[in-house]
Amino acid sequence: MPINSIDDLLALPELRAQKVDSTSHSLHRLRLAYWGKNAPDGDVWDLTRPILEPWSEGKLVVFEEYLRILEVIDVARQKHTSNPVAHQGVLITGSPGIGKTSSLWFILVTYLCRAEPIVFYYQDKIYVFTASGVYFVASGQVLQTDLFSNILCLVDMDWGQAPGPGALRNEVLLTSNQTFVVGASSPDEDRYHFWMKQARILTFVLEAPTTKDLSNLCRLTDRNFQESDFPRKTKSLLAIFGPDLRRLVPALLEHNVDNQQDLVRRHIAEILAHIRRLGSDDLFRLFQRPDQVSDTFSHTLIETHRSPLFSKDDHLVCHRIRSRMILRLVLQASQREKLARMRYMYMSDLFRASSPVAVSKGWVFESLCHARICAMDTLLLLPMTRDGNRLSRNLKDSPFEIPIGERKIEIYTSHSTAQSTANPATYYVPAEGNNPTFDAFIHGPPGFSVGFQMFVGKSRDVKEKGMTLLRKRLHNYDAARDWKATPIKSVFVVPQQHNDVVVDLPGPGRAFTDIQFFVLEMPGTEHEMFAPDTDTEDSGDEMDID
Repeated sequence: MPINSIDDLLALPELRAQKVDSTSHSLHRLRLAYWGKNAPDGDVWDLTRPILEPWSEGKLVVFEEYLRILEVIDVARQKHTSNPVAHQGVLITGSPGIGKTSSLWFILVTYLCRAEPIVFYYQDKIYVFTASGVYFVASGQVLQTDLFSNILCLVDMDWGQAPGPGALRNEVLLTSNQTFVVGASSPDEDRYHFWMKQARILTFVLEAPTTKDLSNLCRLTDRNFQESDFPRKTKSLLAIFGPDLRRLVPALLEHNVDNQQDLVRRHIAEILAHIRRLGSDDLFRLFQRPDQVSDTFSHTLIETHRSPLFSKDDHLVCHRIRSRMILRLVLQASQREKLARMRYMYMSDLFRASSPVAVSKGWVFESLCHARICAMDTLLLLPMTRDGNRLSRNLKDSPFEIPIGERKIEIYTSHSTAQSTANPATYYVPAEGNNPTFDAFIHGPPGFSVGFQMFVGKSRDVKEKGMTLLRKRLHNYDAARDWKATPIKSVFVVPQQHNDVVVDLPGPGRAFTDIQFFVLEMPGTEHEMFAPDTDTEDSGDEMDID
């Protein structure tokens, strides 16, 4: 009997391929629904079974990145057809929980609609979709035949934990000399390095879902979903929860502010607990080798992204500290646990431009300042002079010294009550990193209340709303005080010898009669840490108590 097709091959008794034709089997139903049919319309596809997280209810939200992945695959396969030495597959990677596995389902349905044979490694089993049905095959050896040349093979590389060459998953991956393998993997290099070494593979780094993607996902889940203020809400919660949809979506869907803030507090507590469990050595290794992170929760500290300086079709995998909040929590943990190794990270080469994990120089400087101010007994403040709405260094007046004493850092969330941030022995730092007016504050000795803003550039704008929020925090501690007689001290913390610092006040400045402005110079470990400024502030409103 001549073997002219994949169906002929799978019919051979010695292969023991099993046809999946039970209507109770999800993949059989999927093929019946889509083989040779028109692709679903719109951004939300109603599939035949739940394939995503519980909130999806069997529907697939087509993220914008999925369309780009499909384009890359189609172009690469076309090149491979005419040029055998072209790329033999595509690695899809990115931070956990952003939809890598779901992208495989999108690709699968698309190819079923095209009526093209396709291989799918699913739940540690190999399935082959053909014109006659879906077949289960026990070994990847069958995929090595010429009939599977350039046939698309989808592999969820995170299924199972066995990275060794004997694992069925890896057996499928190594069929790249025939099939065109598309593998979705977490950014743990141990899962895919053997495959990348033995085949010519393109890399596609999946970026976080867009605001539109998240809106579609939320609308799908909650019929009462309201889009008003959604972009701002998304931006602020992304900074806290990161792009992991398993953590982000429940917070986005929570309409009750108190319940949402409870989710925020619990998440921050989990991060702090995880940092303490890691300890200084493991945390140091995490930041040194972020491409070897195997546990999902460590990706709440770092995230994976693609370099903007690399090919649009073959991405360079990069890693960065996920947010300013993460650095603040690492600092709090290091102070309370007295882990010198953590503090050393800020002084070492770890967070330099050449580091494997990227971080804004402004963030590093801010963290250094928090640590040093908390260890200081006194602050030497340099006065500023005002010309209209512009503040600049006053080089004529003498420095102003205030005692503060050593303090413990405490991270608070924007919806924490003012009463909860009224301890005179604490150095308070907001968890949210989108506050362009103050990065910390303290209740000083009688008559002294200080807000700190760290920056490494030459200029800065003051937001009137930010100062209003700072007042609420500080006034609660000493409500009876004459604030015009003993004003709040707003201190701009800058690298040493930044004599040309300029700060612009909003409007006519009437709201700042109870505030004095100063500069605090902070010596740095190396000059290049502070130039150029890579710290960009959120131009949106500060988050804090109403």
